This record gives sequence, structure tokens and C-alpha cells, in this order.
Amino acid sequence: MVAPPPSNDSMEVDDKPTVSVDVEMREENEESPENRSGAPEPPPNPEPLLPLVIWDSTYSSKPISRKSEISPNMTFTELKKKAAEMMNVEGQEELLIFKQVSKGSFNWETNLEKKVSEIFPMGGKVIFSVTAMSGLKVPHSAEHDKPHSTQPTIIKEETSNSGSHSASSSTENRMIIHPSSNMMLPSSYGSISSSYSSSWNNNEKQKSGYVGLGNQGATCYMNSLIQTLFMTPEFRSALYKWNFETYYENWKKNNNQKEGVSTDPSSPKISEEENRSAREKKSIPRQLQLLFARLQTCDQRAAKTKELTNSFGWKDSDAFTQHDVQELCRVLFDALESVLKGTEQENLINELYQGEMKDYVTCLECGNESSRTDKYLDVPLVIKGFGEEKAIGSVEEALQKFVTPEDLSGENQYNCEKCGKKVDAKKGLKFTSFPYLLTLQLKRFDFDYQSMKRKKLNDKVTFPHILDLNSFLGEDNSNAPEGLEKQFKELDGMASESDGSETEPTTTNGEEEDSYSAGASKSGFSTSGKVEEEPKVEKNHRKTAIELVQKRGKFIYELYSVLIHRGSALGGHYYAYIKSFTTGKWYEFNDSSVTEIKESEIENTFGEEEKKTGYMYSSGANAYMLMYRRVDEEKNMVESTEIPSELKEKLDDEVKKQEEKTKKEEQKKNSVDAKVVLWKNGESVESKDTNLMKYQLIKDVLPQVQPLFESTKDLPLDRLRLRKAVASKTNTERIEAKGPLSLENNVYTYVNHFEPFALILEVREEGEEFEDYNPNLILVKVFKQSEKDEENFEGPIFIKVNQKEKIEDQLQVLADSIGVSLENLRIVRPEFSYSPTVFYPFNSPYGRDLKESEKYYLEDSSKSEEKDSFAMKAITREQQKLTLKLYILGEKEPVSFECSKKDTIGKLRELISQKYNIAIDQFKLMKGITNNWPTELKQDEKELSSIFTKEIWVEKGQPSKDGEESIQFFKFDPIAEVETEKPLFEMVINKKHLNSDVKIQVAKKLKEDNIADHDPKHIRLIEISNYRKGTTVYPDKLTFDLGYHSVNTKIGFQLMDKEEIKDERDDVFLMFARRFNPSTLTFGTLDDVVLTKKTKAEELRKFLQEKYQVESVALGKDSKKWGGVMSEYEVLDETKWDVSSETADSSVIWNWACEGDTIYWKDKSEKDIELSPEEKKKQEAEKKKRNQSKGGSYSYYRSKEEALKINTSDN
Repeated sequence: MVAPPPSNDSMEVDDKPTVSVDVEMREENEESPENRSGAPEPPPNPEPLLPLVIWDSTYSSKPISRKSEISPNMTFTELKKKAAEMMNVEGQEELLIFKQVSKGSFNWETNLEKKVSEIFPMGGKVIFSVTAMSGLKVPHSAEHDKPHSTQPTIIKEETSNSGSHSASSSTENRMIIHPSSNMMLPSSYGSISSSYSSSWNNNEKQKSGYVGLGNQGATCYMNSLIQTLFMTPEFRSALYKWNFETYYENWKKNNNQKEGVSTDPSSPKISEEENRSAREKKSIPRQLQLLFARLQTCDQRAAKTKELTNSFGWKDSDAFTQHDVQELCRVLFDALESVLKGTEQENLINELYQGEMKDYVTCLECGNESSRTDKYLDVPLVIKGFGEEKAIGSVEEALQKFVTPEDLSGENQYNCEKCGKKVDAKKGLKFTSFPYLLTLQLKRFDFDYQSMKRKKLNDKVTFPHILDLNSFLGEDNSNAPEGLEKQFKELDGMASESDGSETEPTTTNGEEEDSYSAGASKSGFSTSGKVEEEPKVEKNHRKTAIELVQKRGKFIYELYSVLIHRGSALGGHYYAYIKSFTTGKWYEFNDSSVTEIKESEIENTFGEEEKKTGYMYSSGANAYMLMYRRVDEEKNMVESTEIPSELKEKLDDEVKKQEEKTKKEEQKKNSVDAKVVLWKNGESVESKDTNLMKYQLIKDVLPQVQPLFESTKDLPLDRLRLRKAVASKTNTERIEAKGPLSLENNVYTYVNHFEPFALILEVREEGEEFEDYNPNLILVKVFKQSEKDEENFEGPIFIKVNQKEKIEDQLQVLADSIGVSLENLRIVRPEFSYSPTVFYPFNSPYGRDLKESEKYYLEDSSKSEEKDSFAMKAITREQQKLTLKLYILGEKEPVSFECSKKDTIGKLRELISQKYNIAIDQFKLMKGITNNWPTELKQDEKELSSIFTKEIWVEKGQPSKDGEESIQFFKFDPIAEVETEKPLFEMVINKKHLNSDVKIQVAKKLKEDNIADHDPKHIRLIEISNYRKGTTVYPDKLTFDLGYHSVNTKIGFQLMDKEEIKDERDDVFLMFARRFNPSTLTFGTLDDVVLTKKTKAEELRKFLQEKYQVESVALGKDSKKWGGVMSEYEVLDETKWDVSSETADSSVIWNWACEGDTIYWKDKSEKDIELSPEEKKKQEAEKKKRNQSKGGSYSYYRSKEEALKINTSDN
């Protein structure tokens, strides 16, 4: 085996020459050279060496630096071999691609026999960047220093074993396809490490043989529970029996679905396949089935849980919120119970996890017992009770405490119905049945009432591998603590006897191994390494448990899962230790990692005995939930391996799709998009886009691009050649041709990641030769004066000039192109944001170089003076061009409209009227609609260059002039939700007209549109905003001036039975007064009240008392911040009546109320109604709905945790 390459540190080159010592093997009696000559020979002068630096990017875009020293007399052929040796790929130097870093362009093919010193002078460094072509074999020994890179595709060869692959099985029967090649290599050469991580590869199953679960952000708690359920054979087997097809057919039947099409004509039509796929994605049992099947069969390191959480109805943000694993267990079980109703598996949760207990109170005088039976899915065990200083020490003690009754005496005596008095009693819980699968929760999270903060209890709490619960089911199990303690001691003795000598410490090479060796750490995390097997210990546990079943009874439980929380009360991480019922081994399931652990590691999750705990930031890795299974030789299952056939088919289909996706991704990673430009007679003819492999040789590219063009597909290859092209990112028409490409180089040699990759396919005519490439030639972009029309210019045209020649010679080439002498040549150049300038004749000693990035207009100066230059006029016309996007009369897609920036809005209106045949007074021009700030363009004399937009909407309606406003009018109803209504009509209003004149216009419009025939004097104009109802009232004698209002202002008109109030002051505003009748829970009529900003509450109170003949009025403010209508229950619950200074007689209403508010009032003498039970239910339901819709107030402290929810409405 070839030795692995040294680490980066070991490759550092010292400034001093390296001295190597060779030791020869000599015969025992043979004299050394020193002895033969009588004196040591003087060492020869050391040859000066050149430092060699190889940047190895074989495995990644982030290269590894490999350093050495070489002789300056070494040839480049020998240098290649040296580099291959340094990269640990000896003999494969021909598959290495070298790119020189320290010097300019270097051609390997023509310099292979040259010495390094001929190219690199002494005193410098030899630096190359090296990567690999397809087919490179990578030994395993080189894998340790591989950074991220593309993962090759792994293909399994068919074997005689049809079963699933073991994690420890040999990989010799695999083949690896390198991403850049179709060549298959034996897997003994290793694989290139995953791009996900340098330490693990998601395409390879773990050594443990199990598959982990990816963490979406903070879903470790869910991963721990899902893995526990997966490793529970009875749960997995029952879940597999649930049939999705049966569920789907029933769902269609219940939802009136036939062939995937809804019977509701208003609903969109969807196909049967789409319907089924949607149901499958939302089905929690189905997604659990699929996830379990992936965990059981896939060859990846970790499976994704995104599809499962999607079926929960979770959003992406939910994956970043950590919850309690016990809370998830309950919510998930509730969700499964809900969605499995009506199926054969509807009792899945209850049959496996549900037990019963009795909540009782026993009178100590008459012995009468009052009780009720409760069902449970888990048993919460208190670690430290309220006010207690010492925590419980074991699960056994916690169970004893759980069933210990409480004494009800003294002030806390029990009222016994049989005795007819308060008596001493005992209150407690009794287990009446235990489930097949028992879940125990250790309540490690508590609340510190001194610091008023949450805390975590890290106290040591032991728990047994075998749990005997038989004594809890007797009638006298309230006295279980004493007997139970004795039983657990007996149980420990039985386990010790059964273990015998087999529990001796495992030894390695005669040395005793401590409890934290073999890769296990005290924290409970497996650090790696081989784990010693302990099947005998497990076998003894099982044997002990079976003996106990025969001796004590059937309620003997064995531990199989420990869900662990590591962290503090503020947060942390969940993982699980789970036992395989097949092998008896324990494994750590930690998100994507699954490693085998020793059984002794379980003890590390008991907690910390001596460490002071209970503080907010105290942390530890300790058991939080325990899962036990009842020992039953007939019922107990080992791990279920049978997957339903339809699940297998679906997974096979998933694998095929994933393989296709991976193949495409690999091809994309190892390919580059290229623009191929057809080049004839020095000019671009056309271009095509294609895709090339990065490590494809140029000689293989030529036949690939030849058929892209119709004119080249039948030409012989010797009439074509490929040249490097530089394509502009911003100007696609500009292509700069570079020199021809070497046929033996690969495509990636010419890729520049900072600019688009382009190639030129050059064609030569029959009998001609390809022109030699001159790097000094540039293409100048010119526009020539037309011979037919001297005011117009043709182009762009690209003319070659030699940059190394004098500027006069370059200009002569341009003059010849338009057929004028150099004396009559005038060159005008456009300037960004400035007027065009004359480039030649030169008027400055600076800026006399022709550039490829510039545009040049060429004209005959004898045909016009400079001030009347045709070129300047043409450039100005080009700069003034404006292309607008017009949205014509409600069309969603715009049309392009050419005009000039100098055109006015009035001119644009005329052009649109002519082109689209719309009467000029029947449409208006709008801008800003996409920004929700519509503005009408009404200043006809304004130039288009000043409107600062290229999007204009042409809308139906009368165009308004300067000083006018197009206003939307709504019918105003103080009770209705105005903001949800549409405007009845729109009119152009002169803002300087009086409001009384506007009312006349409104009345006329109402009559014309057959809406109403109403007296203008009985019309009220009131402003309406988006977030409030009625606000400002418009008095008759004031002008309709909206200059200070938003362009989105809406005006409401209210049709009244009487004439509007004559109040010409500008401080009037509208409010509403509504009577509330608490005795009948009804409202009276709504009164609109026009107030001034100085009106007091006393005046309003007197007005209401006089109008309704009420002796005393109580006022209450609308509790809705932004207006709206309150319900009867809302007023009853939330309105405060005369309890603050706001409603005092002397208070000014404007100081505590706003325009459009509703003031509720009631008769003080009227009493509240006695609500019936039904009315109370309605009141509570409405109150709950209101509370849910209200936003929370800001608080410095962290907001309350959001409850964990799983949506079952779609299941």
C-alpha cells in the first residue's frame, strides 16, 4: 500500500537544505566505507534546490498546499511524476491537469524535456495548481486529508445475497463512477468525500447499520421520539398495516370526489393523480410509514423529515422552534388517534400505550371511597416536589411517591356525603392497569419561585433495566412503597446472580478497560471507535425478566429507550439511547449520527449526584423520558423487517428519481455552459448555447459543436478551428476573439469564473489558410454615415486596428472604412449623461486611444460644420429615445411604445389616441399603480423625461386637468364595513369649487346612473380613509380642497332625511352615538353627531338626555382602536361606563375620541340582563375569538412559548 501523504504541517519547507541519511544493510563482518578508507570522505557540496508548491484541488475547489524541494536540473516530465508522488497517485501523472500560478502561460506539451531551471530561475519558487482528469484512482490511505468535493456515484454490483446490506459489510463489490467520466473504478480505491461534510458521507450507511434523521433546525426532540417509535417493533408493525389506498377511497367518498374532480362547479379541476398526491403529502400515517420504510431500507447516513413535518402542517419557522419531547409525544399520539378513526388501526395508540388509574378519596371514618377512573398515556414522575430540598433518588422511589396518598385533615378536611360532615380522609392515585408500552417522564423542568425563572433539575435519578410493577395492582397498593422497596432489592439480587462472572470488565490485550473507554464519553456522547459487544449482559436481563414473570406476575417491564436532554432550562439538545430487540445492543441515536454504545453508558444519563443543580443555566445530559416494554414471550416482537409491497414500490420509485437527480447534478457540477460563436471573415455570424464537460479535451469539443450550425455541420473538421472568446456580461453583441485553443488541453483550462465562457468556431474558405492570431489587434465598434442618407448612421460595425501602431495609422484604417481622407474624418463619441463630444480631430493631448468598450460615429467633416454635425444629431436622437410600457385599458401584459423624452404628456396622449383609436377625453394616464400609489399624469405641458417612470397605465375615465382631482365616491353607511365596498362612481372635481357645488354634481350623477334622486341639500360629504370609517365632514361653504390629502382619499356621500347641519367652521368632525340596552342586549338607533374640537362630554350627554327623555346617561368609548362595529357581547364585556376622566362632563371629547369613533351610551337606571346558559356559551366563544385576533403587546421579556400543534384537519 502506498503511504498516505503527509499532513500540511509536515510539508512546510525549512529555509535550510534538507539532509537525508541513508542506512545500508551490511553483512555482519563487512567493513564500513569509513573503515576501509581509514577516514571519512568529505561530504559533497549540496546541490541548490528549488522550493516546489503544489496546490492540490483534486478533491475540492479549496485546494491543499503540498510542499517539497526539487533539483533545478529536473525535467518537467520528472516534475509531473514528483507531483503525482506528493499527491499519493503515483503512476497516474498523465491524468493530472497542471495550471501554472507563479508565471504566465506555460505549455507543458512543448516543454516536457526542458529542465525546470530553464523556466524558473534560482531564488524563486515553482508553483502549480493541480487537479485530476477522469479515471484517477484514489487510494483509501489518501482519504484522511480530503476536503469537500463532489461525491461520485456508487453502483452496487449484484450479489447472491438479496437481503439488506449490513453496515459492516465489505465495500469491495462496489464500483465508483468519477463525476467527470463514465469510467468505473473499483471501490477499493475509495470515494471522494461528500460535499456536505468532510467527516461523513450521506450516501454511505453508518457502521451501526442504522439510518439517522436530519435536523431541520431544532427538531432533535422530534428525531429522538421518531427513532424510538421506529425501534418499537409493535408500533412499526401496526403502522405498516394501515392502508393508504383504503383511506384514500374513503376520503374521496366522504368528500364527494370522483375521478379526482370535485362536484362543486366553483372548485378548480384537478387530476386523480394530483388529488392522490396531495392526500398522501398531508397524511400523517402515510408519511410516518414512508419515513420508517426509508429508515429500514435506505443506504444513506440520514433520512430527511421534511415531508413528515409538512404533513403536520408545520411551516419552515416551526422547525426552528424547540419543544418538549413529552409534549410532542402526546400531541402526536392525539393526532394519530384522530386520523386513524374508522380504520382497523384506530386503537393502535390505546392498545400499546394506554393504561388506567383511579383517582380516589377514602373517608377514614366510614371507609366510603369516592373515585373516578382516568386513562393515561404516560406517567409523570416528580423529581423534587414543591418546597422540598432533596430530590428523589430513583424511579422506584418516584413511583412509590406517585401512589402515596395525601392526608386531608385540619383545614383541608374532606366533606363526606355519607357521614354528612367534614372528616379526615386520604386522597391519592391507584394504578388499575398498565399498558404494554410504558412511558415514564422525569419532570426535570421546574419553576423557581424565588428567582421567578425556569430551572432544570440535574439531580441523579437512577432507573432499572427491569421494572416490576405487579405490586401496584393489588387492592392495598396504597401501601406499596414498603413492599416495593423490598422487591427492588430482591430484583437487584436476582440480576447479580444471573450476571455472574459474565459482567466482569472487558479486557483488551490483558489490560482492564475503564467504563468510559471504547469511544464512550462521560457526557453520554459516543466519540467514535470500536464498541465492545455486551449481548450476554442483555441476555441475562431478559432471562431475569422471564423468571420474574413466572414468579411475580406479568407486569415485568424491560427498558429499551432513554430520551436524553442535554442543556439548561433555556434550551438544549435531545438525543436517545435505544436498544435493538434483535441484537440486544444499545445505540445512540443523535440526529444524523447512530453509533453503538456500551450498556454501561446508560448509567451516565442518571444525572449528576454532587453537582449543585436547579439554576437557570445549569446544564447536563440526563434522562428525561424512559420507555419500557412488558416482558411477554408470546407477544414480544423483534424488529419488524417486512415492509408492505406497495411501500417498497414507492421507495424504489423514489430511489430511481433520486439517482436521476443526482446524475443530473453531478453532470452539472462537472460541466460548463458555453456560448459558441460562428466566426467568418473576422466577424460574428450567429451564436448557439451548449454545455461542455469541464475535463473534455478541445479536440473532442470540435466535432461536438460542429453540428450546432447549419452552415458547418457538413464541413470537414480541418476547415474549422476553435478560438478563445471573451464575451461581455452586459453587452451580448460584443465578442472579442482571442487565439486558437490547444487541441490537447481540456475545456476547464480556459474557463474564467469571472466572465461568461465563450468559444469561437472559426471557418476558413476552401483553399485558404487560417489567419495567424495577432494579440495586438482590437475590434473597434463604429457607426458609419450612410451613403444614401447622410443624417443616418449604420452599425454597429467592428473594425480591426493594431494597438501597437501609431494612432494616426489606426485612424487611417477608420477613415478608409468610410472612404474619406484623414483630413476629412470626424469621429464623434457619445458620453453618458452628457452631450456627445468630438473625439477626432483631437482637441486635447489626453484620451487619444481607441478602446473596444467605446462607440465611435464616423462622418465626413466636409459635409457639415461641427456645430451642425450629423453624428451629434444622430447620437442626440438615440439618447432621447424612450420606450414605455403601456398597460392599455386593464390589460395585464404591457405593450412597448416608442417616443421621445422630449415629448410632453399632452403629445403622448395624442399619440395613444391615434394609435389605439380611443377618444382623447375618454381615458386618463396613470403611474405608480404597482407601488400602490396611483398618480394621474395631468400636466399636459410637462416633458416625459420628468415623470421618472417607464410604466404608464391607460385607464377609462375622464382625464383631469391641473387643479382637478379624480375622486372615487362611496355610499357611506356608518354601520357597514365601508372599506370592503367598491366605489359607486368616479368624478373629476375641481378642488377650488365649494362643497355645495360638489353636492350638486353628486346628486346629478346619482340621478344619471339611476342610483337615487336626492336633494343636494340632504347629502352629506364625508372623508373616508382606509383604516377608519367616516372622518372629516365637508361643510357647504368651504372649498373641496384635497391638496393636503392622499391621492387615495375616498369620499363618502350620505343620503339624509333632513338638511345637513349648517356649520361653516373648519374644525367640525363627525362622530356617532349609539344606544345600548343592557336589559335586552340590543342596540338602539345610531345618531350621527357633528361636533367641534371644543365640544365637551356634558353637551353630548345633555343632547342625548333631551332627545331620548332619559334622566341620566352613561357614556362609553368604542373599544376598537380603528373603528368598526362592536357586537352586543363586546359592548357588555369591554365598554367602561363613566369610570374615567375621559367621560367626565368637563372633558373635551376631541381629547379622547377621534373622527369616526362611536360613543356608546346607556340609561344608567337600566340593569344588565341575566344571561341564559346558551347566551353565556356564545359570550365566551365570542370573547375567545376576540382575544385570539388581538395582537400581543411588546415586552422586554421573552414571549410565552407557542404551543406545539399538529394539524389534522386535512387528514
